[in-house]
Amino acid sequence: MRKATAKRPREQPVTIEELERCFILSAYFVVLDGPVMIPIFERLERELEALKRTEATIERARQIVEANRHRLVGIGLKAKANER
Repeated sequence: MRKATAKRPREQPVTIEELERCFILSAYFVVLDGPVMIPIFERLERELEALKRTEATIERARQIVEANRHRLVGIGLKAKANER
């Protein structure tokens, strides 16, 4: 039996597109293999929804900063809404 080794962390975060591909593939496996694959399907579904919510929240925050740039500059802060 092979000994489990620690995985190296990813250099880049998982993207919505990557999670969507995995989610679609997991749906295929649920249809193909049945209930045994449901936990993976549901986990990917939750992770995808959470990532979409996070990105939507960040975008809303950017819009607020952009709309209030003059206020930020007025208190001595630099508004960096366009940087990602």
